[in-house]
Formats: sequence, structure tokens, C-alpha cells
Amino acid sequence: MNAARQGPQHGEIRGNVWRKTLRASVHQLRCPPGWAVDRQDLSAAERAGAELIVIEDVESGKTYLASLSVIREKGIEFERGCGAQAALELKRWYCFGPDTAPALQLRLGLEAL
Repeated sequence: MNAARQGPQHGEIRGNVWRKTLRASVHQLRCPPGWAVDRQDLSAAERAGAELIVIEDVESGKTYLASLSVIREKGIEFERGCGAQAALELKRWYCFGPDTAPALQLRLGLEAL
């Protein structure tokens, strides 16, 4: 990671939100079903002031939201050859569909940051 970079290597920080755009077919865990984040990125996001993570799946249009504290408390730590990861099972994420009112409100609210 570049020494000058303050936030996570993957994604971007806006306000207190760490945003990532991913493809579920490539990045979503199968066993257990969930999303994983790099542990170094998680720490960097926290240092940069992030409290929430939003993952947007470009394939399904779904938006997933979780607090970084929940990932720390409920996440499963593992290493599968790509660095230390923290995974949060899908059932622990707030998930919004592409055409639902909550997803639209979430997107509008996050775009304001």
C-alpha cells in the first residue's frame, strides 16, 4: 500500500462510509455465504473515520450495508491465500434490491456524503 494513502486500498471513503463495487460471481463467498474484506483495508477504513461499509453488487444491483464494528464482532477471520480477511455472513448484512424504496433512499443518502 502506498505510504501516502490513508484509507483502504480497495474502495473509497466518503464521510463515514467505505464504499466498494464488486461482482458477486467473483467476490462473494460461497462457504459460508457472505462478503469478506481485507483486514488491512478494514483497519485503514476505521483509521480514516469509516463506520459503515456499503458493497454494491454490479451484477444483481443489490446493495449491502454493515457496520465495521459488526464485522469486527461477528466476522469470521480466515486466510485463503489472498491475505488476512474478515467475512460477514450474508444474513448479517442489510440487503436492498435495486428497485426498492430503501435502496433508493440509501443511495441518495450516501451520494450526499
